[in-house]
Amino acid sequence: MASEKPLTKEISVFVKHHLRDKYAFAPFTGQDFSAWAAFLYACQLYGRSDGRGREQAVLSMAALVRAAQQKADVLAVFKKAIPGVLDWNFEPEVWAQIAPRTLERSPGCPRRIIRCEQIGLPMREGDDMGRIALVWPCEDGAYECPHLHSKPSKRHEGDLECRDCKATWRPAKAS
Repeated sequence: MASEKPLTKEISVFVKHHLRDKYAFAPFTGQDFSAWAAFLYACQLYGRSDGRGREQAVLSMAALVRAAQQKADVLAVFKKAIPGVLDWNFEPEVWAQIAPRTLERSPGCPRRIIRCEQIGLPMREGDDMGRIALVWPCEDGAYECPHLHSKPSKRHEGDLECRDCKATWRPAKAS
């Protein structure tokens, strides 16, 4: 068997490009990086397996995602690695099976429902459980800013400004 390039090197370049963040791995700890490296090979197993192999690969990927920090920027790297190893059409299919339950899908996908404190909003800004709906990276691989580094706008009351993409946006109540 011919020697293959390590997936970590190849896919890290892919992830940084598609997240448009050359520092995408900055928040990673040693444990996160080890979990991510193993996650890449579990993705590869998923792509090369039959039904039973895929089930076991999904269980492995879910365990590896849970072994990493449950921060949005860390999880985004895991999610964006899926099409790097497999293909774009696998990202929504696989991520739906392994995504941490703290980032629930809302019916208006690709919106996600998250807790207000995750982005520094007061609880009163959200619904009765302190949640809001945010745009998350698209299922088709096109980048949309999750606005996780937002702060209240000085120009428009009730709006937020994202430090990453400079957009002004208004949170929707989670439903």
